[in-house]
Amino acid sequence: MIVATFLLYLSATAQTYENAGQYMDHISKANQALSEKYLVYMSGMSHGKSARKVDKRRQELLQAISDTRFDIMGMPPFKGDRTLKDTTVAYLKILDNIFNEDYGKIVNMEEIAEQSYDMMEAYMLAKDKANEKLNEAMKKQYDTQVRFAEKNNIKLIAGESEISAKMKTSDGVMKHYNETYLVFFKGYKQESYVMDAVNKKNIISI
Repeated sequence: MIVATFLLYLSATAQTYENAGQYMDHISKANQALSEKYLVYMSGMSHGKSARKVDKRRQELLQAISDTRFDIMGMPPFKGDRTLKDTTVAYLKILDNIFNEDYGKIVNMEEIAEQSYDMMEAYMLAKDKANEKLNEAMKKQYDTQVRFAEKNNIKLIAGESEISAKMKTSDGVMKHYNETYLVFFKGYKQESYVMDAVNKKNIISI
């Protein structure tokens, strides 16, 4: 998970975004607020809770993404430069798509995942792919912020905040959980097939 915390050296400024640092800081704080909501949702899923049980958190996150996108859209370009604003809006649209469509499908897939190992594997893979899309989108947004800072002579100190560390931990826990659960689930399904065959006294199936 690529999440950067930026500490900006700012001079005293008004609320007109005349200072590039203030302009960037507003966007960075908006992204951090979303990261906090994203963490709550992903933490629930990484600790073995069903996607449907934590779906309320997903809906709250979608609303936060929408609110943030309209906030950023309402910002003026910085001295005619729309790059950071437009790429952030595009980034938020990607987040909306991932959490609305990809994770929406994951919620639906969960209902049938228990039916077979192949379905469970597909369900786990869908979660991994959605997470990869998130990491890729965050990486692009981070790169855009770095370029904006360089262009406007903003000195950045990239460090890992508490929420960044928690998001990385959540990613690691989810990955480990998925891999471990698949090993367990394969044995569980094989046993259920054997017991079903025994109950039916089907020697060939046994």
